Amino acid sequence: MKKWMTTAAAITAAVSIALTATPASAGTLDTVDTGSAQQRADQLLMGVDDTTKTFDGAVALRAGASSEDAAEFAAGYVAAGGHAENVDLSRAAVDALRGPAGEVLACSGRNSADITGLQVNLYLSSCNADKIVAALAGGAGVAALVGIITAATGIGGAAGGIAAALLTIGSAAVAYCAANGRGIGFHVLPVGPPWCRSQ
Repeated sequence: MKKWMTTAAAITAAVSIALTATPASAGTLDTVDTGSAQQRADQLLMGVDDTTKTFDGAVALRAGASSEDAAEFAAGYVAAGGHAENVDLSRAAVDALRGPAGEVLACSGRNSADITGLQVNLYLSSCNADKIVAALAGGAGVAALVGIITAATGIGGAAGGIAAALLTIGSAAVAYCAANGRGIGFHVLPVGPPWCRSQ
């Protein structure tokens, strides 16, 4: 099994367990369906060519993605440095997701994902952390977050579960974790809510 597939399975399982263990007062938990988020992510990711870092909206649509999800994913993917084709891409949506990171000349921190023991970790540079904060603050949905995470880390299939978990944390907490400009580390354990901190 490919490494990203193992990582995807572990992240999805950990996020699912963490989300079911999180109290309903955690914010948007009651509106986040991890299984649905993962299914939508899988459909969208069918359109991603990792070698060229290009999202083909027509391939995602044939895989069952909605046109709204494809457009939202493409905006997130392009905002984080990827390319998109065969999709109705709004320049305004891309610019909104880039947020203040579009003006930054240098980024601090790394972009990666790994598993240490039972804990799943996602690391985003300061520029990509700013994009996630802008997306959450602007009310972006799962598809845009999956696009940003995929373009930034190449994590693939696990992005749906991570996006659902990010929605449970909310923009204020993620912004706090990213406030020092060194990037963020996002962590999920099998028990308890997901959490983040500065890199």
